[in-house]
Amino acid sequence: MYEADYILRVIAQLGAVLRRVMQRVGEEPDAALEDADEGIRFAGDLDAELVDSLTPGGLVMLLGAGGTFDLVRAVGLAVALRVRGQVLEVLGDADRASRQWAAADALLAKATEVDPAKTAELLGAFERSVTTDEPEVLGD
Repeated sequence: MYEADYILRVIAQLGAVLRRVMQRVGEEPDAALEDADEGIRFAGDLDAELVDSLTPGGLVMLLGAGGTFDLVRAVGLAVALRVRGQVLEVLGDADRASRQWAAADALLAKATEVDPAKTAELLGAFERSVTTDEPEVLGD
């Protein structure tokens, strides 16, 4: 029960941050980037500059440090990186945008390797949370 509550809270909170990013990206791209950085901090408990400094493989290794790969953190961070990549593309930084997407793909590949069904469920829930603020219901 506690884990499900925690996951739903993370999904809802990250969704709120990333919805704000998507609303601001057209009008205030610099502010949207700051919000996207907040999403990175929230989802991965990592500073955006640290994420930028790591290779996709290094980021995967960091999230697996300690022997357990945290699927919720990895999938949430992947979604946040995808959104951040969109903001960077709007700002004209295609190289950094591409690196965000590569890191997101690496995280999702590792998460899928660990638990394909749970990864797909989490990915869908996180992606829906970016487009709607309706409560998410996850299966067991």
